[in-house]
Amino acid sequence: MAQVKMSQKIKDNILYICFAAFILVQGLIFAFIVPFGQVPDEMTHYQLIEEEWGKSGYYSEIVDVVWQQGGYDDLPGNAEAKVDDAAVDSISGVKFSKGYDFLEFRPHLNMIRHLPAAIGFYIGVALHLPILTCTYMAEIFATIFFVIMGILTLKTAPIKKEIFAFCLLIPECVQQCTSVNYDSVVIPTSIFLFAYILKLYYSEEKIRWKQMGILALVSLVVLITKAPYVLIALSIFIIPISRFELKIGKKFEAASFFRKFWYIFLILACVAGVAGVYLLRRSPEIKTLVADILSFPSFVSLLYRTYAHWGYYHLQQMVGMFGWIDSVVTSQFLLLFFGMMVYLNVTITEKVEKKLNFPRRLILFLIAVAIVLLIETVLQTWTYKYLNWDIMAGIDAFRSYNTDLTEILGVQGRYWIPCLPLILVALSGTIERKNVKVYYGIQIVYYIIALINVITLLYSRYWMG
Repeated sequence: MAQVKMSQKIKDNILYICFAAFILVQGLIFAFIVPFGQVPDEMTHYQLIEEEWGKSGYYSEIVDVVWQQGGYDDLPGNAEAKVDDAAVDSISGVKFSKGYDFLEFRPHLNMIRHLPAAIGFYIGVALHLPILTCTYMAEIFATIFFVIMGILTLKTAPIKKEIFAFCLLIPECVQQCTSVNYDSVVIPTSIFLFAYILKLYYSEEKIRWKQMGILALVSLVVLITKAPYVLIALSIFIIPISRFELKIGKKFEAASFFRKFWYIFLILACVAGVAGVYLLRRSPEIKTLVADILSFPSFVSLLYRTYAHWGYYHLQQMVGMFGWIDSVVTSQFLLLFFGMMVYLNVTITEKVEKKLNFPRRLILFLIAVAIVLLIETVLQTWTYKYLNWDIMAGIDAFRSYNTDLTEILGVQGRYWIPCLPLILVALSGTIERKNVKVYYGIQIVYYIIALINVITLLYSRYWMG
């Protein structure tokens, strides 16, 4: 009897078991095959961790011992360079000059941006492990967080579990989420946020303060980590107001009050938005945003020029551009990736009574578009700074920048991963897939092919030669 129950339990959780196993395997492959500091801006994030936890001098030792003496600084921008095994062996046992003094701990709220990796790193420091081992600890803890959030997401998502798994298992996503950077927190948290909102929509239960508290907490983590993705929380508007039961005291019901006077809240939100823009009118990002709105055709033209030049490059970055952006998956794998994505998204395996009607699908799609445009606007301002244009100029000058600027720089395809599930669910099909063995078998084959591609690509880039 116990064996039967265990067998049934494994069968019921096979998706989560396979997901966890694949993430752990591929995550550890990324951690150990991708050399230290080769994920874009990884060194900067170690510096940020130190600032968020209290400055203690570890970053300078990382730069001196691992980055320079270990020879890792020779790899970025030099596609022919391989890891110098002798140099790595020479520093593999070097430890920090001091352990972690918790009395120096000066936490900032921003520490959430790197929390899993930072915990792993400082546990290694406290145990007085070698510096290189501490960096592996950071990546391992980031991987563990990714596995936990991924399983929570798959258990939470009421529909399209395979699509959520597919997005989380994008090779580029796995690299980012198992390394030291913002993405290791914001990508899995953002995708979980959307899955949780979908769960609330498909559930028949009333939405109370407990659920709103969870939404607020997850949204806060996203906001602190990378602000534009907090717009995913607006997906809550697919849920009818009648589903909310937010009591204050015994008599006052906030949701009913909002339903009755929604137009007042809408006016107040618009006034608050205008007031916020006015108060922050000297901010370069706000000036860029206002200029884009006032000269929207020019902004659209700028986006066209950008994507005409960088569109395919962004697709490559979203799917798999590893190391220091010099190890790219093949065009054949890109075709396989998009074919698989379409195959998974047109079908459903869940039995659900509710349907996402067109207005709700449109809301999800527009939220994703808004996130993309907001990110483009932020990087547009960064481009002005990079080109040393006058960011203290007025709105008229910023409007002219839309025409003068050839293309927006700094955008990376991985930025679209957190909002990809919104787009896919908005465009999802409803063809019922009855032969689930074939359905899951095709997915297993795809993930094995993806894993082989990743291993081959990274091993030949950094270790063979």
